Amino acid sequence: MVPINQKLTEGNDGPKHWYAISVNTKCKRFEVLDSLRGGGDEGLHAHASLLINHIKGSWNHHYGESKIKISEFETIYPDVPRQTNGDDCGFHVLVYFVRWLGRGMSALYADDIIDARKVWAYKLINSTPFNKNTDAKTSIEDNIKVMQAKYRGFLES
Repeated sequence: MVPINQKLTEGNDGPKHWYAISVNTKCKRFEVLDSLRGGGDEGLHAHASLLINHIKGSWNHHYGESKIKISEFETIYPDVPRQTNGDDCGFHVLVYFVRWLGRGMSALYADDIIDARKVWAYKLINSTPFNKNTDAKTSIEDNIKVMQAKYRGFLES
């Protein structure tokens, strides 16, 4: 699976959007996973097609003798849970990395994305680089004790 950050307008200051492309060798297809747009969106289709063609070219260059011929793979745009705002696309992509099974995924709700933000924030503040700033770490830990109990199993993975 490849995370993609697409500029939606010209220039460097415009909005960007995250989506993912999964190379499903078992089903012989590329799967474009986008929480904001579907396969009918011209901008998504053009951008994804360009990147998929680059992936195919690179694969053929490096693995041309492989039994897997990705140049013959179809491209699909499966239905995935939609984001409810303009900010959560990156978290949707992270959840796709965890939950995508190549044929679908379990239901994803707005609260799941909020919870994912909390979990990844917790993991970040417990990383070695962040722990060098002990005052910030203590302040944040005081505000997430409830979350620790709720997500104990997930956070220990």
